[in-house]
Amino acid sequence: MQPASATFAASRLGTSADLLTAAAEAELARALVTDDEERAALAAETLWRSTGSLGAVHRVVSRQLTAAGEGWTKGFISLAVAQRITIAAQRLLERLRPLPPRQARGTVVLASPPGDGHTLALHAVAHLVEDQGHRAVIGGSLPWEDLAELAAEEEHLLVLGLSLHTDVGVATVRRGIAVVRSVCGPIPVVIGGPQVQANPALVRLIGADLGSTESHDALDQLSAWTSRLTDREREVLECVSKGMTNVEVGVALGLGAATVKSHLDRIFIKTGTTHRAAAVATALRSGWFS
Repeated sequence: MQPASATFAASRLGTSADLLTAAAEAELARALVTDDEERAALAAETLWRSTGSLGAVHRVVSRQLTAAGEGWTKGFISLAVAQRITIAAQRLLERLRPLPPRQARGTVVLASPPGDGHTLALHAVAHLVEDQGHRAVIGGSLPWEDLAELAAEEEHLLVLGLSLHTDVGVATVRRGIAVVRSVCGPIPVVIGGPQVQANPALVRLIGADLGSTESHDALDQLSAWTSRLTDREREVLECVSKGMTNVEVGVALGLGAATVKSHLDRIFIKTGTTHRAAAVATALRSGWFS
């Protein structure tokens, strides 16, 4: 049984940590409003250390950006003030964002639909994605064909993330996703942003795989996608284990050669291997198929 003195000490320690976190959150919010770059960086680093979570920093930044947008919309603050807060947030993210890992666990391409110029959220998500050891590529609001070309250049493409801030039309986004998938294969698509919060049915309507209103939900799903095989990936790997070529796998499963290659690329990422025999051996050891 733990002594009462130890319980009291632990309680005080927890309270101190909570107070430090609350103080860091308040200081970060104030620094963003006053555009004090050094104070914002120090508060962000303190908050990061006290919570052990980079997401805690981004939640404060996100709240301030949302408040700035709503304040301007309702006439509480001027456009100049809202813009100042946005710029302060952007500078902070650039300062905190680490260098992309040299050997990343696959690439996440982040973009907004053409015509949706709100791309600051993409940099925040990129920071969190890189913190997990993935490579993040920001496509901004490129035309769909150019976005598809950008994504296709990535050797180990994991996910396309779309931030839907303004309503550009369900049919437009659905066609855009189809364009990217026609070039890159059956890539998972995650959508987020105010439009998803307002209408969760968008996930189904535009053919996405996941709609996330919180960044940690998307990151949890990304972790799941990179830690185990899907049913289709298991079928592909079982065929590969029998010595089939990509063409033969495609014929057996009714898939195109490009689709088979896309599945294999993701299998290589999940197994941490670079060739077929090693992927089969690793998946067998992991119990992902028998």
